[in-house]
Amino acid sequence: MAKELFKNADSLESRLNNLPPDVDGLISKLRTQKSTFEKKMLQYSQQFFQLMAHYNLTPSDFKYGKTGFANWFNKIADVSTFKDLDLGIRLISAYEDVDMIFSDKKSPQAQNNHTVTQIHSCIVDAVDSFRLGLKDYINALLALKLLHTVKVYARLHEQLKLYRKENSVLLMNDIATTINNFVSNDDASFIYEKTGSRFLNCFIDEFQDTSNVQWRNFLPVIENIIAAGNECLIVGDVKQSIYRWRGGNMHLLATQVVKDLQHFDGLITTKQLNTNYRSAENIVTFNNFLFGASAFVLQSEVENTTLELIKSTYGEEFVTQQLSPTKANINKGCVKIDWIENKRKKADEKNNENDVEIEDENFNTLTLNNLHQDIQLVIEKGFKYKDITILVRTKANGATVADYLQQHGIINLITPESFYLASSIKISFIIAYLEFCNNAHNVIAKHTMLRCYNQLFQLENDNTDFEILFSQFIETGKHNAHGVDEMAIALINHFKINTTPDAYITRFMDVLHQLRNTNIITLPAILQWWADNKYSDAASVILPEDYNAISIMTIHKSKGLQFPIVMMPFLNWSVKPKSNEVIWVQTPDEPFNNSIIPVNIAEKKMLLSSFAHDYNIEKDNTIIDSLNTLYVAFTRAEQALFIYTQQLAESPTINKINTLLSNLINNSELRDSILKQDATMFFGDIEMLQPWSKENGKANTAYQLQGINLQPMGEKFQPTFTSAKRKMSALSDAKIQYGLALHDILSSIDDKGEVDQKLQTWVSLNEVDVDTKKKLRHDISNIMAMPQLDIFFNKTNTVFAEREIYFDGNFIRPDRVAVNGDTAHIIDYKTGEPDKAHLLQVNNYANALIQMGYKVESKYILYTEKINLVSA
Repeated sequence: MAKELFKNADSLESRLNNLPPDVDGLISKLRTQKSTFEKKMLQYSQQFFQLMAHYNLTPSDFKYGKTGFANWFNKIADVSTFKDLDLGIRLISAYEDVDMIFSDKKSPQAQNNHTVTQIHSCIVDAVDSFRLGLKDYINALLALKLLHTVKVYARLHEQLKLYRKENSVLLMNDIATTINNFVSNDDASFIYEKTGSRFLNCFIDEFQDTSNVQWRNFLPVIENIIAAGNECLIVGDVKQSIYRWRGGNMHLLATQVVKDLQHFDGLITTKQLNTNYRSAENIVTFNNFLFGASAFVLQSEVENTTLELIKSTYGEEFVTQQLSPTKANINKGCVKIDWIENKRKKADEKNNENDVEIEDENFNTLTLNNLHQDIQLVIEKGFKYKDITILVRTKANGATVADYLQQHGIINLITPESFYLASSIKISFIIAYLEFCNNAHNVIAKHTMLRCYNQLFQLENDNTDFEILFSQFIETGKHNAHGVDEMAIALINHFKINTTPDAYITRFMDVLHQLRNTNIITLPAILQWWADNKYSDAASVILPEDYNAISIMTIHKSKGLQFPIVMMPFLNWSVKPKSNEVIWVQTPDEPFNNSIIPVNIAEKKMLLSSFAHDYNIEKDNTIIDSLNTLYVAFTRAEQALFIYTQQLAESPTINKINTLLSNLINNSELRDSILKQDATMFFGDIEMLQPWSKENGKANTAYQLQGINLQPMGEKFQPTFTSAKRKMSALSDAKIQYGLALHDILSSIDDKGEVDQKLQTWVSLNEVDVDTKKKLRHDISNIMAMPQLDIFFNKTNTVFAEREIYFDGNFIRPDRVAVNGDTAHIIDYKTGEPDKAHLLQVNNYANALIQMGYKVESKYILYTEKINLVSA
């Protein structure tokens, strides 16, 4: 139900506004409808068996005995077994022809004409009554399953709106709906007049993903722009519409836009971009042939209106792309299709479901084995891991691929989950420790530490090493360190879990520093933040662009991207709606009267019900979704496309993506152009595959800075702050005390406009007297007034405060580095008097940055006692 609430707020709102006015009354009517039909069928069953008893008949007297039509009367006698809604050929034969009722070896009783007449009359009455009431019965079966939930949907929807209002939060869908509420009233012209006066032209990209409510919001703006003589550019590819589940409507770009703007007909021009600048020749040709056959292949699978949409989307003039001239004289690329053998085991009547699982498991294993071999083949031909992207339909598929490859020695992998800090066993170890510190009675946290420690050091279930180290750690008192970052550092060093560079630990410490700057500093607050954000970008590793690893991502995430090598395993999903998925239906038939209700998808039942039209629409949309998904995936490849799909039975119907793929190949020019080797197809010569040569550009500046983050912290890592409530009087030297205070505040300021806020925050966390506060404000104001320091406190530059650099075998930490392009500026804060050692230190910082590829334009030392700025 939650999935429906958040799937498409605009659609749900309209559905809830059209619910049955009397849900309880409708449920009562449907229950009566269902019960009446079942009782009537039971009566016919009883009548049939009474006739058998009266005429002393047995099942063997009838055609086909126990497997004949008589068995149908057994089924309709019991509601629990009344699931087969098919009358069956043998029953219809007996219904139409009295000679098909009794067997040739009928008993003397069955030879009586009166007996035949009575039995046949019962069959006719039962079948006629069944046919007459079946539709209403199925309607009741489908509707009653979920009808009781509509009140819950409405209540949850209202509670969700109330929660958003009370907590001042919005869903993404709320924004479009809220705008629509404004622009649909009488003030819309005024709103758009103001908008139009600011924005003269409009550009909308990826329009195929636009929803109905978004288009209703755009339309008045676009009309106003065009009417004023200005231009609006809409860009999209209907074939890449794969976000219907999020409200995207491909019909808008296909037909609705032109229809809604028909009064500007003379001003509208359409341009088809048909040159492919991405892919090699064989990739382009393969996709042209394959998807060009879509309309022909699907003509018997979809309704006429859907077929027209497919023709206008995948017709030759829309799907055929020309090769870019820049790709004409290089490696032509290839497509490889593995039809994985589908070894069906003998059915076990008692455990048939397990046979299906075994069959899928066999397909998965063979797919992963072939995938691994092809990765090795590609690497042998000179490609790098980073050239390979594996596209999957679900995250679960991605996890399966990642686990298999890691088990077979390929650990350089990038998955959506691999970016999360929570995916690191070391971070799990640290978090478990912090949870234990927060609650010493948390047995689960300590057990998690043990499990992580054994996994890190590849120990069997042995507690000895961990318990000794943990006891020593507690005895040292380091676990009582001030500040969560110090607690984490103490643990890292004591258990030696960062002896080699680890991006996850470095990033985790960086996150703790960022949290401190936003006043999330206590252990409970940090643990709560972690619980809320551990699977978000805020708690993810930042990897360099040229990190040499195979990417594993969903097809939806890949849209708009391109990759040298694309591998696509598990091409075996259904192209029909999933059973038991929720679909909202509407019919004028009694007793629904055009109310909208939810039902679970059940293909056979729905096709016999009043909801057949709704099912067919959903079926057609699901088929197009699958076709579009296939198109997006296959057009990501630059040089090679590897496809792993399930081998077909002899006469496949189009119900799975592999049968669709097979039909597309067999009904296109590919049929005669593809090279077949056993269960593998090739389009293009895989032996000729080799990487395209690329010029080595200048080193990425951003990557160099990220390199700072990716270095180990080791024993020399020291936090900027020592505690949230540090008592300044604990420091013996007043000058040092004041200098550290000034240093702390300056390190937290990103922009001059933040001075008052950062100063107030620091003061609230530390115990200082009024005079010290005034002096801090005075000195910081003087520092900010120095024009030379503008570059260090300006958000237009990239500024790194106290970021570690591993240089010449040691860690160095400049107080502040400002970067703009490939130019860097350095400043360091010092107490006391100027010293040559300070100059040497700053110049050492500069040398490190120069070796990283930067030009160091300025170097300063700020002496905080007298607010004296010295150029180095």
